[in-house]
Amino acid sequence: EAYLGGLVEHSVHVYDELIRLLKAYPELNVSPETAAIVSLLHDVCKADFYTVAYRNAKNADGVWEKVPYYSIDDKMPLGHGEKSLFILERFLRLTISEALAVRWHMGGFDDAARGGSFAINGAFEKYPLAVKLHIADIEATYLIENKE
Repeated sequence: EAYLGGLVEHSVHVYDELIRLLKAYPELNVSPETAAIVSLLHDVCKADFYTVAYRNAKNADGVWEKVPYYSIDDKMPLGHGEKSLFILERFLRLTISEALAVRWHMGGFDDAARGGSFAINGAFEKYPLAVKLHIADIEATYLIENKE
């Protein structure tokens, strides 16, 4: 995702994976609108999160030059899933299932889960959409985008 357009590309991959996963579980009754909202907007916290900075690096000829790279400029250090949820709720009225899917889409990589919070267990047990979004995000990141 650390390139221009990477966030949009990743979000579309997550959408495609979520649709594929949900087809295997029609009993979950997830609407197309809900699938689009949670998958395409789960990482909205990354918008305006990165800035281009420069560092010195040697080019192929061994000459030092300034090269651009992405640096983090976190204007609202709220946490990844929490921040996406906060931003979305300012514009959309999410269902509980949608809200928890966005909040916990990082799964065990979330700081709260790594710190020992058991809230993710309750979210995953009660709201299968949260599980499916997490799996779609993992598959997009590690199986689809890792191949490109």
